[in-house]
Amino acid sequence: HAGIDVQARAEARRQWRLENRQLRESRRITAPMEAMLESGRKPTAIGHIMTRKLVTIAHDATIDDAVRVMRDHGVSSVIVEPHDGLGWGILTRRDVMGRVAQAGRNSAEVTVGEMATTPVITVP
Repeated sequence: HAGIDVQARAEARRQWRLENRQLRESRRITAPMEAMLESGRKPTAIGHIMTRKLVTIAHDATIDDAVRVMRDHGVSSVIVEPHDGLGWGILTRRDVMGRVAQAGRNSAEVTVGEMATTPVITVP
């Protein structure tokens, strides 16, 4: 290895890999579909992944009602029906554990509409 700077070559290779990775990441953001196809992956429609029907609940139902509905349907979230000009909302088990418990409120007195996350962000 006379005359070859092994350390410099290793650094150049590391820099090339870093730049290549940054380029791929940038492409995933600016042209996600093309980047996916180039990588050999195939796009999947959300409809092919989703297997359950949505479970909805009225905005004025209590948190206790929502927990019961989630348990009865075997789901971890419910979709909250629109009200008072607000769009659809979502309430998850995590919301119940975090927001209601941390607020120190009685779940039999808190409505789903008070704790639901709105607006719901959807994927076409």
